[in-house]
Amino acid sequence: MFDLLFPNAPQPIPEVSLLRASREAMATSFEVVLPATIPNSVRLAGEALDLVDEFESQLTVYRD
Repeated sequence: MFDLLFPNAPQPIPEVSLLRASREAMATSFEVVLPATIPNSVRLAGEALDLVDEFESQLTVYRD
């Protein structure tokens, strides 16, 4: 019935499971959100956040 009354209404978006990973760096929180169905999504999220760590080490004025 709804489709007859509103033929141009947008269709509902199917549910998607998401993987969320975050890391604190440069005094802020960085977050990666990926569909959990992507192969190696956990590894990919970790690699993306590792890049943030690399950027922080290059940009910091504080050295060990």
